[in-house]
Amino acid sequence: MPLLFESIPMVLALFAVVFAARRGLLTKDPHIKRIACMGVMCATLMLVAQSSWAWSVWMGNLRGEAFANYVWTLFNTLAMATIIYASIKGTK
Repeated sequence: MPLLFESIPMVLALFAVVFAARRGLLTKDPHIKRIACMGVMCATLMLVAQSSWAWSVWMGNLRGEAFANYVWTLFNTLAMATIIYASIKGTK
């Protein structure tokens, strides 16, 4: 059951990658292209972090868990940067 629960954000991240990439390719607005690109990078980092963390915990690999924590930090940073960028550019 825990691995099923951990797979929910991974499925959502896959959808986010597809929809953000589609939006970025179909628009001509450079700000939306940047936001879509940041969204794709953020969702990809989330996929790497979630899968490596879950796999490391399942296998008992402490080094892999430490690596996943670093990727989670990158993901969190990029997610907040994306929200800030979208908020600033969305108000102008």
